[in-house]
Amino acid sequence: MKFKWRPALFIVVLIALIGLTLVGCTGAVPQGWSGPVVSQDVLYLGSMEGKLFALDAKTGIPAVAKQEIAADKGVSFGCAPSRSGEALYSNAAVSSDMLYIGDYDGNIRAYTLSLVPWAGGKKGKMLKTDGAIVGSPVLADGYVYFGSSDKKVYALDAATGQLKPGWPFKTKGKVWSTPVVVDGVVYIGSLDHHLYAIKAETGEKVPGFDFEANGAIVTAPIIQGDTIYVGANDSCLYALNRTDGSVKWKFKGNRWFWAQPVLSGDTIYAVSLKGTVYAVKDVGNTYELLWSYELDAGVSAPPSLVKVGEEEQLLVGDHKGYLHILSTDKALPSNKPRDRSIKFSGAIYAPFGISGDKTYIYVYTRNHELHALELATLDQKWIYNTDDETLKPG
Repeated sequence: MKFKWRPALFIVVLIALIGLTLVGCTGAVPQGWSGPVVSQDVLYLGSMEGKLFALDAKTGIPAVAKQEIAADKGVSFGCAPSRSGEALYSNAAVSSDMLYIGDYDGNIRAYTLSLVPWAGGKKGKMLKTDGAIVGSPVLADGYVYFGSSDKKVYALDAATGQLKPGWPFKTKGKVWSTPVVVDGVVYIGSLDHHLYAIKAETGEKVPGFDFEANGAIVTAPIIQGDTIYVGANDSCLYALNRTDGSVKWKFKGNRWFWAQPVLSGDTIYAVSLKGTVYAVKDVGNTYELLWSYELDAGVSAPPSLVKVGEEEQLLVGDHKGYLHILSTDKALPSNKPRDRSIKFSGAIYAPFGISGDKTYIYVYTRNHELHALELATLDQKWIYNTDDETLKPG
């Protein structure tokens, strides 16, 4: 039976995902879903209070003082108060000495890794766009690439903050997707239903490349060899020819594919917004559904593939605060994955962070808690609260 969105349910989903409250004088403000990023044993996190934290990745002890990111202007709904902290939806992009992050006011910001505002821009700003930045910036060949809700894709010199000649690239819809840069081409989705392939050097569309889904594309694509995998809000997961965007095959799920899937060999693991996990094998110009598994809550955070002990596991966080640890063994009885779960006291919307040596996973929950777990045992090592800025043992 074809699923039909009920208007009330549709509105609830949008409110939950965008983090906005549309009810008059509640005083609610946008809350982002930025996730932790680890570089050189330091964990960087943009919090829901509009702060940038740098913590020791093993101990959770602050490495340097936090950086406050203030809103450019207050936002109010009738008699609701203005916000002071800036909502952060984007994950940080980190180089050897710099950090880049986008905010809900449309600023792309640069900081030294000590979180001191970048000398090349006031209060760390490189550029202000005309729309909210929801997707994450990426670094490639000395440039920062990102999309904005002003319907444009940007490329900035990472050292100077200057626009790259030929950029920005204009789309027909808001851009909430995170770009992927491969072999000099920037691939990025838009709410106008298109996946774009843009020449990084010139900012021009790759000739002959054209793909349009039947719904918005919010997730980042995955590229392997000559194939692009991307999910869309038409409830389909697509495999595309990288040369021209033509469809090799498409798999129909039961709800939007909001979260970026993950790939292991020829198997794609994708989770629908309803909370159904799919293991789909690419067999050329068609696919094989290896298994599907129903969770008990919606999912919008990207899953992660990790080694837990000696076994590859799929980690999925849901809106009820459960971290599911799913086996990927295709030979299991009944063709269903084993599911262990850990319950947190807040919902999971943010992407997971993984330490560089793959020994820790970090989970940031909606009650402002950052949890560090040891991957080999899944024992909790410490919890850092970004609201009251306290650290306690797990």
